Amino acid sequence: MRFHQSLLALSILVSHSAYAVVTINVNTTNDEFGENLENCSLREAIEAINTRNPFGGCRAGERFGTNRIILEAKEYILTRGELSPKEEMTIQGDFKNDLIDNITQTKPRRLAPTTTINAQQKSRIFNTANGKSTLKLNNVKLINGYTAEEGGAILAGGLLDIFNVLFDNNKADKTGGAIHLLGTSSSLSASNSTWQNNS
Repeated sequence: MRFHQSLLALSILVSHSAYAVVTINVNTTNDEFGENLENCSLREAIEAINTRNPFGGCRAGERFGTNRIILEAKEYILTRGELSPKEEMTIQGDFKNDLIDNITQTKPRRLAPTTTINAQQKSRIFNTANGKSTLKLNNVKLINGYTAEEGGAILAGGLLDIFNVLFDNNKADKTGGAIHLLGTSSSLSASNSTWQNNS
């Protein structure tokens, strides 16, 4: 009887963990990496999910859950190079939209993203080649990414799933001004997204 009770408790625990949702709210636009425990930056939030440990001012990610990073309607300027997600995660820009679409007469109306990640033409923005992890991006602008190799904004080693993402002024010297899919484990799912001025 005790064995069955223990097995049931373990099943409930595993089931709960599998559906856990961890939301990390980024509260600074500075590109910090551990030097300020009061703030949670985008780079620190990614590290907290990669390592599944608290980092900087960010809470830990979950191994068997949905890890989601929430950004504000601001510009996040990268000063430390590309961001490297190694675990599955969703990065979500600000989206407050209760407007009705003029054509479909339904909500929400399609609007340009108000959250920006800017690499200043100094680096790529995202690189998932090492972990080959799934990266989901919603409601963000990715601008001014640059690499001398492939994938000016994103080098994807796994699934890249984007919704309402604007790629603007990204450049790669070889291939994929905006996105380069690396190897057979990579793929792209895109909707409501825009590419402009990438080369």
